[in-house]
Amino acid sequence: HFRAGDLTALPILLADFPGALRPHPAGEPALVLGSGSFGSAAHLQRLGHAVTVVELDREVAALGLRYLGSLSGLAAPALQLVIDDGRRFLARAPDAARYGVIALDVPAPYHLQTALLYTADFYRLARAHLARDGVVAISLCDGLAGAVGRAIAAAALQVFPHVAVVESETLGMAVLYA
Repeated sequence: HFRAGDLTALPILLADFPGALRPHPAGEPALVLGSGSFGSAAHLQRLGHAVTVVELDREVAALGLRYLGSLSGLAAPALQLVIDDGRRFLARAPDAARYGVIALDVPAPYHLQTALLYTADFYRLARAHLARDGVVAISLCDGLAGAVGRAIAAAALQVFPHVAVVESETLGMAVLYA
């Protein structure tokens, strides 16, 4: 199923689209929270970003690299993989750490661990580590009109002065760019 439906479209909207539209120097750091298929990381890597992926679950990362890494075209040696909680990783990052793109490639906020990545407090932390004119890409997990999507967008609007939402019929959900 790797090249079908949302496994193909979601990384394009989360990573490729904001990474390609935003001018950046070669090797600019990009951060992907959540490894999944490593599709988001691969898109950013192909665009010339130095990609760090933060994954909470070591086994998810190992399986993703083992079974899907080569399908995505990801060049694993150039990838920095960190096994950690995304909140903890950014909280401990040096103040000077800046990312041109931060893509939240994480599951919907139906469990406490992931729900904490969809809060105004977390978005403040992410914003503090954005490069000048950087972009945070956040899945609304459904459409903007849905209860979950509205809650995620409301939290982002508390922190970011500029947001845009792209709704995809292919995905059946929307992605917010801040």
